[in-house]
Amino acid sequence: MVDHKSQIAYMKIPPAKPCFSNDDIKAITDHIGTILGSGWLTSGPVVREFERKFAEYLGVKHVIATNSGTSALACVMRGLGVKGTTVLVPDCTFAATAHAVLWTGGSVRFVDIEDSATFNVGVATVERDFKEARSRNEVVSAVMVVHIGGHPVDMSPLQDFCRDHNLFLVEDAAHAHGAEYKGRKCGTLSDAACFSFYPTKLMTTGEGGVIATNDEELAERCRSIVNQGRRTLYTSDIAVDGFNFRMSDVNAAIGIVQLGHLDEWIRWRRKLAEEYGRLLSDVSQIELPCERPYAKHNYYKYVSLVRSDSPLSSDEIKKRLAERGVSCGMRVFWPPLHRTAFYSRYAGVNGYPIAEQFLPRQFCLPMYSAMTRTEVHYVTEQLRSVLQ
Repeated sequence: MVDHKSQIAYMKIPPAKPCFSNDDIKAITDHIGTILGSGWLTSGPVVREFERKFAEYLGVKHVIATNSGTSALACVMRGLGVKGTTVLVPDCTFAATAHAVLWTGGSVRFVDIEDSATFNVGVATVERDFKEARSRNEVVSAVMVVHIGGHPVDMSPLQDFCRDHNLFLVEDAAHAHGAEYKGRKCGTLSDAACFSFYPTKLMTTGEGGVIATNDEELAERCRSIVNQGRRTLYTSDIAVDGFNFRMSDVNAAIGIVQLGHLDEWIRWRRKLAEEYGRLLSDVSQIELPCERPYAKHNYYKYVSLVRSDSPLSSDEIKKRLAERGVSCGMRVFWPPLHRTAFYSRYAGVNGYPIAEQFLPRQFCLPMYSAMTRTEVHYVTEQLRSVLQ
């Protein structure tokens, strides 16, 4: 007779992983076979199909496929013309958000976390750094927000602020596939949004990204920038100084199949999040993720917080979980950008007290679309064991 407990004791739970069923693998390989047979491997009909389907999913007029989320961000910064200006960027984000500004000739000013439960910026922290920049005679052109872990930023106050001050508003939606703010999809709440399809993301194309916008002129500029500045794929007429940011049809084929599962996967992740919440509701040392009234969380990450009075640090909890087969991976973001070797020179005079206080205490329990309830139960059992 099989000892169920001994089996559970040896479970290995990754922090995240892409999800491909056997049917998906067959559909993708069939699609790739067709692409290879056609002789059209990049920027072809499959890329156009993926762009169309993602635009329909979001409800936007234009989607431009790119070879990464980073290149999507850089393309939008170039398309908006931030060169010689300052862009307000969250301190709590991956470096690519800030890199995109510097690569296109802008300067960054970091914005502290406002909502310590979601790790997102807000209008108060944005306004503080906007005023500081203006006091130093900086020309601020844009605000970039990041929907951390898949929980939407409170966008309405930021939309009003950017409109009042004639600023571009851009969403780094690398975590936010299918997440919603007041019933609208993230990626539709700004002048332009950028998604990443890296393998750890909620849906993947292997490598890739997209730009989403309703702005006709910006879309046209971005299409040229993606295609080395050419007006169309078939001309040598150069409209702008661009790059090769094109997505291949093979990557797009993967994306089409993944997109078909996105809503289903979000529903399942939300059920897994409910299960985590139910099983851990009485654990006093951990603060679990919240969902603000305006938000529909996609639970790309299950970002939790170790309480300040806990005898164990976030790093110690992660280490002990790893010994039990549970990998929490990296924190959602640490260190904040102002603490990194390169970006320390851009730190503002007001400091980043919320990031400094809360980011070292957060960690992400495993979450992926193929995760089972049994795996969630195992993770929570091991977390309880560690905390005891």
